[in-house]
Amino acid sequence: MNFKKLAGLALASSILLSSGAAIVSADEIKEKETAISSTADGNKTTTTNIEITDDNTDKPDPIDPTDPTNPITPDPGQEHLLLQHVPEAYNFSTQIKNKKYILTTGKVEKPSIEVFNDRSTRNWRVKASLGKDVLERTVENGGEATFPIDSFSITTGTHAVDFGTGKEATVFENLTNDLSNTGTVSTDVKNIGISFNDSDNKLKAGQLITGTISYQLYLVTNV
Repeated sequence: MNFKKLAGLALASSILLSSGAAIVSADEIKEKETAISSTADGNKTTTTNIEITDDNTDKPDPIDPTDPTNPITPDPGQEHLLLQHVPEAYNFSTQIKNKKYILTTGKVEKPSIEVFNDRSTRNWRVKASLGKDVLERTVENGGEATFPIDSFSITTGTHAVDFGTGKEATVFENLTNDLSNTGTVSTDVKNIGISFNDSDNKLKAGQLITGTISYQLYLVTNV
């Protein structure tokens, strides 16, 4: 009988203690951290090293169309070889001329041509071409006046190329197959030139004519 009472009192005491305790959520608990000035051996850093390796392994190049296990056209979603950046704008200025315009210099905005490549032994080439064969100007009735382009020139470093209608010209390519041919490989366009015609002398001072230069990155393989 006494045993039962003691057991009941003990249970009652346990309940009273629980109900009397304050319940604090994890969000309400505040902590204070105090930094200790040194460790036993005085070392508080861990050296972290990351070795960047070449994808130049014995396996076939994943975007090489000469590999019979891959399609003729490289996967458009591949990320092994990419044209990452081309110049933003080529700007020229000229006084009015009689029918023929030959401009030998201009201003290049954000001039870099950048290629990402993850395999040092891969060969690649960037070619430029005319987006259209003419320069254009919007006229008052909503139509367009056009001015045929004879040629366009691009100089990268000491390398200058000219191209015209229906032509492509190499403006950048890998020069080595060492590790410098990995990651972002870049060159700057140093100078530009253009020649075009206004056979009917339609242009007037204050007008702006526009065109585009297109770029294509090629994987170069032996055949």
